[in-house]
Amino acid sequence: METSQDAPRSRAQAAWGWVLARGVLAAVVAAVISLNTDHTQQFTATWFALWALATGVVIGGFAFAGIVETLDRFYGSTLAVLTVAAGGIALFWSQITDTPVGMLIGIWALIAGVIELLAGLRLEAGSDTRSDQLISGALGVLFGIAQLGAGDTTWSAGLFGLYTALLGVHLIIAAITLRSAHRAALRPAHDRQA
Repeated sequence: METSQDAPRSRAQAAWGWVLARGVLAAVVAAVISLNTDHTQQFTATWFALWALATGVVIGGFAFAGIVETLDRFYGSTLAVLTVAAGGIALFWSQITDTPVGMLIGIWALIAGVIELLAGLRLEAGSDTRSDQLISGALGVLFGIAQLGAGDTTWSAGLFGLYTALLGVHLIIAAITLRSAHRAALRPAHDRQA
């Protein structure tokens, strides 16, 4: 049976794991894009779709895990649905339209970035993850603007790779920091003073 002392501990453990999973997914995609020279529209659409579908599932799991301290269910589930939908559309993008896939990715990034910014602004100023949410949201908005401005498929893949690299590193550091902060908070007071 979970006690009141166990509840924050289990939420904290779950929170850093979800953040880490999202960061690792982004880092893997960044590595694949960086190590590949075939930056065609199909390549970009495929890797964005794979990343978005997996990331949407991770964000959805995070939202439904009930970790309200870091991302409430409304913002989390909205971001998850938006991300999965963008990934699903990207899979069939070339059959739907002649518009470069960068347009879809840019629009997704702008909307997702604003959602993350709003989620971050809702957190209390002393929250362990407020700045992480705000940084992730700002990265998304900046990436969306750059992606919509680029238009070219080669730039589209490169910008997506840069975005996932920055986001991956940021989220991995955020996960480690979140885990360390919660571990320190759980230590008895006399251990913290030593």
